[in-house]
Amino acid sequence: MFPTWTVARSRLARAVQDGAPAEHVAELRRRYHIARAARDLGDLVAAHQPTPDERRALADLLAEGGGDRDGA
Repeated sequence: MFPTWTVARSRLARAVQDGAPAEHVAELRRRYHIARAARDLGDLVAAHQPTPDERRALADLLAEGGGDRDGA
């Protein structure tokens, strides 16, 4: 399990300040980037959740045959 991005950032900063080996810093930097990407992806998904009305409209559209109204 990866830490939150703020914890990952703190660990990376402390390792750089303490002069940790380059391999260790690289691993902490990788974990930081993964944690930030996970947070950003979560924010993106949360921002685009359909409302109940939008879900109902989509369900109705799919029930009508998938929305291909012109028959093409």
